[in-house]
This record gives sequence, structure tokens and C-alpha cells, in this order.
Amino acid sequence: MTMEECPSFHRCSAPLCPLHLHLATQVWYPSEEVCRRQWGGNSPPWLLKQRRLARRCQHHHTYFTLEMLLATNWVNSKIKGIDPNSKQSPEAWIKERTRDRHSTRFSSPISQDLDTTHNS
Repeated sequence: MTMEECPSFHRCSAPLCPLHLHLATQVWYPSEEVCRRQWGGNSPPWLLKQRRLARRCQHHHTYFTLEMLLATNWVNSKIKGIDPNSKQSPEAWIKERTRDRHSTRFSSPISQDLDTTHNS
């Protein structure tokens, strides 16, 4: 199916359309429209995250890309995309969020000191 064949095409202005040929190069702000098409349980996984972001995100001046939506595992009101005035890349944003998510309980120097004293 092409964008023009979509039943919602004439009344939809979503910048991230699942049928767009150059979807990976598009950006989306949480204040913008989300695809209206009813996918019958076959919605792309990133579209569900985008819908949650549209409802919960408080940083409407920041943007998300398809790559960022795919890398996002959770959505809450504190999530923040990339400021359009910054030079941060989507790859750096993803790497930063991945690093924060994978930090362990032994990440502080005090915890590491305690851990090494028990191993002595």
C-alpha cells in the first residue's frame, strides 16, 4: 500500500507515516499528529510508543526520529527528545539513554569500594 492509497491519507498530516518511503529521515515533535490509520492489531511497534509519547511527553519542543522511537523501551512524562537547537545526534541520544538504562547498582565509587573489601 502507498501513502496515497491509505484511507486516512486526505485527512492525515502525521510527519511519521508508516507508509512514507523516506520514513527514516523524518522527525516528529510530540505536539504533532500521529498516524490515524487503524492497523487492526498490526501497528508498527514504534507507532504505539509514538502514541504514548504524544499523550505523556511534556517536552513538546524536542523531536524524535524513527530510530529513537525504536530504541525507546519506556515512555513517561519526563522523556525528552532532542532540542532542535542542539547539535546532538539521534545516535548520541540513543547511546546516552542506553548507558543510563544499563548502569548497575555498583556504579558509585562507594559501592565499588565496599564490593572490593568483601572480596579480599
